[in-house]
This record gives sequence, C-alpha cells and structure tokens, in this order.
Amino acid sequence: MTQSIRSSKMLNTNTIKKTVMHVAVLAVMSTAVIGCNRGIKPVVNDPVKLVQIAQPISVLQPVFSTDVGNKKSQ
Repeated sequence: MTQSIRSSKMLNTNTIKKTVMHVAVLAVMSTAVIGCNRGIKPVVNDPVKLVQIAQPISVLQPVFSTDVGNKKSQ
C-alpha cells in the first residue's frame, strides 16, 4: 500500500510540475507578444484632393479583337 501511495504522489507531483511549466511558458510568450506590439503604430494616410483634368485623355486603345459568334456546336 505504501508503494502505491508513493507512486501516486510522484505522478501527481510530475503532473503539477508540467502544468506549472506550461503556464510559465504561456505567460512568457504572452508577455513577449504584448511587449512587441507596443512600438508599432499604424500609419494613417490622409486622402489627397482630386485634381480637375483640363482635357479628357484617351489612353485605352483596343489591342486585340475577335468574334466568337452564336453558332451551336454540332
């Protein structure tokens, strides 16, 4: 009976140690992520006013054209 009590205490102690280690690692990682985020500030760009163009510019010109038709497949 003494042997089983010792083994259960050791098992319980190992489980507690693992749990504490997991919590400690999680706390350190959370602190690192929160600490790294403090120095980053978003860049806000103000909108630019639109400029009136004196003459319309025709930039787009057709380069390729084709006719596929309405014929049904036979």
